[in-house]
Amino acid sequence: MTSTDDVQIDWKAALQMARDLNVAVVSLDRLGSAYAGRDRADLADALLRLHDDFALYEKLARARRVAVDALMAGAGSLEEELELEDEIGGGPYWSAGDGSAS
Repeated sequence: MTSTDDVQIDWKAALQMARDLNVAVVSLDRLGSAYAGRDRADLADALLRLHDDFALYEKLARARRVAVDALMAGAGSLEEELELEDEIGGGPYWSAGDGSAS
């Protein structure tokens, strides 16, 4: 599989993924606007409420699963799957140690 290959995603799964991502992006944008210039503790509380009220992490995990499953379906071998896992996992991650990306 190459980066120019097409991937297939079930229409219903793609629609749910788009809805889940929309909830996350729009909600985070609204939250950021509403709490701009306010106390960070208030923002932290609001983020936790967003997580709890909208099952935000579950929505994001489901969207990721749809995308990864579609990409993995095109892998022709275990070697290609491992290469794809490396590419997917190659981004920066937040660290609780100092609050920075690593």
